[in-house]
Amino acid sequence: MVDQRSPDLRPDADPWSPARQDPDLDRLAELAACLAGDEASNLLARTRPGAGEDYPELRDRLVRAALRTETYPVIVGDVDPGPPIVTWLRRLPVADRVLLTLRFRERLAPAELARILDQSRASITARLDALLADVPEPVEGYVSYALDRLAATAPDPATIRRAGTARAGRIARRRRGTAGLVGVALVFVIIAALTSTLLTPARPQLGGWHLGHRVDPPTGWTVGQIAVSRWDESTWLRRGTEECRVTIQGSSDFGGSPVRGEGPASDRAVQVGTETGWLSQDSNLYWDHGDLLASVTCGPPGDAGRLFAIAESIRFESRPLRIPVGLPEPPLGVQEPMISLMPDGSTWITARRILFAVAFTVPLRSASGAACPRSGPTFRSVPDADAEQPELPVDRWYGGPPTGSICVELTWLGEPDPARRTLVNQQVAELMQHLVVAPDPDDPATWFDANAALPPRQPR
Repeated sequence: MVDQRSPDLRPDADPWSPARQDPDLDRLAELAACLAGDEASNLLARTRPGAGEDYPELRDRLVRAALRTETYPVIVGDVDPGPPIVTWLRRLPVADRVLLTLRFRERLAPAELARILDQSRASITARLDALLADVPEPVEGYVSYALDRLAATAPDPATIRRAGTARAGRIARRRRGTAGLVGVALVFVIIAALTSTLLTPARPQLGGWHLGHRVDPPTGWTVGQIAVSRWDESTWLRRGTEECRVTIQGSSDFGGSPVRGEGPASDRAVQVGTETGWLSQDSNLYWDHGDLLASVTCGPPGDAGRLFAIAESIRFESRPLRIPVGLPEPPLGVQEPMISLMPDGSTWITARRILFAVAFTVPLRSASGAACPRSGPTFRSVPDADAEQPELPVDRWYGGPPTGSICVELTWLGEPDPARRTLVNQQVAELMQHLVVAPDPDDPATWFDANAALPPRQPR
């Protein structure tokens, strides 16, 4: 019997064929870009449109897939060169970004949001109010503008097809590997696993607040800031005008997004120690290390040898993090506490809102007395030493929450807004009421275990 349906609706049709023209699929790709950023093609590959599905069905399935996938809780690094409202939206946890996307791009009412997200209408309304409290007027205009910026990065059909092909290949390899396990082989696997568990240390994980790596810098390189966020950790290195960043991301349990054995077509496969890695434009090297994804990014682009030298200097080992200032229960609207270890020995805790990032530490003590560090954490995600990077405006002062005195450094994530400075000062004052300070800041032995003094290190 001849299939009389449109070719686009046949079960064996490729929905992402470049020749296919379907406004609903274009709209779906834009929605995926709002939810997942650069991972949009992988998200779409996981939610292949079925025969006869209409757009609302596709949209709801895509949203559910995004909420189940914790590999992209945020979709940029420390700083986005775009406007602050876009940066804020990119850095929201996926659940909040889903909520704003459905409300302001899909134009869905709170009752419909409650149905799709399986929450009460009251909780939806309360979360929207909390998220939008800091957004300038007109709120809808600002959020819609930011969503449009994200939607403009939607992947093309060819990119989605490549992601689908790579995913199918990974699934096929896993199935072939599973099918090969029988009788005696299974016994040997069990014995090997028990031996490995008893005789070797566990692979490093990013669960919990600790530092999972260290860098013994190659000759000529110096270590700068070390940053640990809820989803990754980074070490910055410098040699003259060159700057590199080592980044370690977690497994899917803690928000990394490793590409297992499949690099983009433009990247070149290379050997990194005993692992297969990928080299991109002589400025980015990345590879899997057990359940972790490691990368080295340098600027300006140039000698690829430095990438491998730095990769060889990474030691994967776990050590606890102790902090002089804690933020166990951040107020609503505060995003992702981060720990920064600075070359001068200071340890900072950073929290963010839309317009600013604020960092806290305790004074450094020396022979001449105690004084606040001369500078705190910097906020950049990509080394780019050959480009002019404007200095972000910084305000510094010495303050005191109820439990002690601390150093405060506020960085404006854009031009300072005099009209909103009063509000920003109020928000910082409120945030400081939630801080706790170690009993004796001069004695690191009294500092807090980061796991006890910060929100759990896991995606929302």
